[in-house]
Amino acid sequence: MGALTHVPRLAWIFPALATLFVVLTLIPSLGIGFTPSVGGLVFAAILLVILFGTVFAAVHHAEVIPSVSASLTERCC
Repeated sequence: MGALTHVPRLAWIFPALATLFVVLTLIPSLGIGFTPSVGGLVFAAILLVILFGTVFAAVHHAEVIPSVSASLTERCC
């Protein structure tokens, strides 16, 4: 496995979107939140997709860091 030279965009986009959507739920004047309505269900579905993307970004990060660390250790010693 070659060394990764850049961080994939989705590894930044999904966590940023998750943070943005959670902050939006904290602003009561927007009326966005987890309500038992069509809008609330759509909002929850969007958050579910963002959650999956955030988990994939975290798993990708967890796989890349050990491989990069191992290749650096092999080079130096």
